Amino acid sequence: YRIDNDMINILEKENYEYDSSVVPAYFPGHFKLKNLMAPRKPYYIGSDYLEKGSRNIVEVPLPSFGFFPLLGTVLTNFGTNYFKFFEKMMRNEPLILNFHMRDLVDIERGAFWVRDLERRERVINGVLSYLNKKSEFTTIKDVVSEFKRKNEY
Repeated sequence: YRIDNDMINILEKENYEYDSSVVPAYFPGHFKLKNLMAPRKPYYIGSDYLEKGSRNIVEVPLPSFGFFPLLGTVLTNFGTNYFKFFEKMMRNEPLILNFHMRDLVDIERGAFWVRDLERRERVINGVLSYLNKKSEFTTIKDVVSEFKRKNEY
């Protein structure tokens, strides 16, 4: 989530097609306040990585609603009902599930916002089971291909 314009320049130079590092949310120490201004649907990056433009890289923002991101750590701490509420608010936006290894392994007690591994596994399995009944899974690469097909310039 520590993306900036210099990193986008490097990705573009290396011919990357997309990035998925922008989280349109604010959380001190993690996401900048200006991230709230970023588009919430895929977009071609502009001169600034938080703006629409005509560069060759597509940004696929991670999902958020207001100040709240949908990230593995947040999801496993707030639970399946948080996810279900969040999912209803997304309305036709790509719903990207983003997990880090720490969300899926047992870590030291007393860490920031961490529930025990068994509870985290239960939440993740519950979310995947819920989605499996009503959604189609795809890859970010496929989301980008579909976006490019609809937004050729």
